[in-house]
Amino acid sequence: MASEIGLKSDYFRIETKKKQPHTMNVVKG
Repeated sequence: MASEIGLKSDYFRIETKKKQPHTMNVVKG
């Protein structure tokens, strides 16, 4: 369960980074 949730969150973060690279860059500073 925990590993599955981790994989989903990693996938979501990667997809978000692909869709909003400029936003992610701003968040990183």
